[in-house]
Amino acid sequence: MHLPRKTPNDCFVFFDKESLAVGTELLVFRKDMFAHIIYQYSLLTNMWSTGMQMNVPRCFSGKESLGEIAIFAGGYDLQGKIHSSAELYNSETATWRTLRSMNKPRKMCSGVFMDGRFYVLGGIGGADSKLLT
Repeated sequence: MHLPRKTPNDCFVFFDKESLAVGTELLVFRKDMFAHIIYQYSLLTNMWSTGMQMNVPRCFSGKESLGEIAIFAGGYDLQGKIHSSAELYNSETATWRTLRSMNKPRKMCSGVFMDGRFYVLGGIGGADSKLLT
């Protein structure tokens, strides 16, 4: 399957990007010097659009999807602050909902659904950028 071309811009081409498939959407997250942007590709319409912003924009979070939902936990913001907060994205309603925060802030971690629960593993956290388990 070939996706339609996304209108190119320097920030999309040269800055960090992450992606996750959720329901019938592909979400592509981009961070540049000034903002966090979400691009959304819809399998149903075969079109790209700008997605809804998170309540706490972040990058390098632990994330995973399960059907039409995805959970994003941790990550860091434009100022480099590492977060412990988490959010649930529902692709059917295109909405973000804040979830209970993790015990420790972390970035560059992994997320996984297992046995009906969402787990966040590893990453880096704390003022000393310590490796976490």
